[in-house]
Amino acid sequence: MNEALPIRQSACPGLYRLAPARDGGICRVKVALGTLDAAQARALATASRQWGNGIIEITSRANLQLRGIAATDGDALARHLLDAGLGATSSGADDVRNVMVSPSYGIDDQALLDTAPIARALLSLLDQRADFHALSPKFSILVDGGEATAPLHHPNDIWLAAATRDTFALGLGGTLLDFPLGTVQAENAVATIATIIERFLATGAPRMRQLGGRARELTDGLLDAPTAPRARASASHFGIHPQSPAISWIGARPPLGRMTPEMLEGLATLAEREGDGTIRLTPHQSVILPGLARPAATLAALEALGLVTAPDHPLSDMLACSGSTGCRSALADTQRDAMLLAGFGIRAGLHLSGCEKSCASAQAAPHTLVAVAPGRYDLYRRADGAASRFGEKLASSLTVAGIARKLAKA
Repeated sequence: MNEALPIRQSACPGLYRLAPARDGGICRVKVALGTLDAAQARALATASRQWGNGIIEITSRANLQLRGIAATDGDALARHLLDAGLGATSSGADDVRNVMVSPSYGIDDQALLDTAPIARALLSLLDQRADFHALSPKFSILVDGGEATAPLHHPNDIWLAAATRDTFALGLGGTLLDFPLGTVQAENAVATIATIIERFLATGAPRMRQLGGRARELTDGLLDAPTAPRARASASHFGIHPQSPAISWIGARPPLGRMTPEMLEGLATLAEREGDGTIRLTPHQSVILPGLARPAATLAALEALGLVTAPDHPLSDMLACSGSTGCRSALADTQRDAMLLAGFGIRAGLHLSGCEKSCASAQAAPHTLVAVAPGRYDLYRRADGAASRFGEKLASSLTVAGIARKLAKA
């Protein structure tokens, strides 16, 4: 590998570039279609154990982060992961590998079409077009085939949502719940997105949302008339789901989206022994194991590994940033406090943020806790028209026990 791994405070982490944190460098591995094979999972576990601090995070874009990497180990780590088939051939290409799919692509009977070929073609396009490497490392594309697991609320710069079995609705700078700008034939989707990116780069804007209403101009002459999107409701991906008459898939979540090397190795073993040999990561910081002939036995094995498999578990949707043990900006140990809150049995769609930046969630959760001091948080409830982006403030400077009491009465 010819490129060094500079540590830059303002840069997003990547495979070729570590981002500094309180607990060491962060290496972000952008996983194609959010899907790992068992060998790649083991390579990541080995990397976390050898060069990191043993914390492996699933991100809200279905990628992975290894924490606690020393700056001097960046090159060796990157070579190890590239040898496992994880990452692009250059730092520019790696930065823009932000193509998301709904995690049950190809195995979901709600889907109108299989998005994998288009998503892979987009990844190839972003890799091969050197001019596209000028895109922000945060610039993202979502390709949804109509799956029940679609990340409906996740904001993207460009999104495609299957409208029929051969057409997509297309939108810019929003979510799958927004009204599309128009429709495009599936066979023309990649070329259309390439033209939109060319036009976008000419604007000089870092992200699509900066263009506001002007974003529509990027699609001039490219799209057919929009049609009203079909009603969408995201179904829980936890537990056992049918994949075919004799095969199932299972969704589960490591607590707060964090895995140990041993947990990832356990998933790799289960994927090989019980499934099709792959592990899918989801934007919900969880995993899916597809191709299971013995789902009940696999479910028990996942629980034995420490993963949450029930949608009503307090940790099924709780979000927390890295907190004061991992981030210099955080005022509280959000990871510890989240686990304490889970012990109270409260399930209220909680997001614990160590500061006002809210790095762990792109949109407001039903309830947000913003740290103001170690072990103390302001509590917000999502509300339209509220002065705060977190919603309506319900209380200030609560302890963990105080939060549990307040939410129990809500």
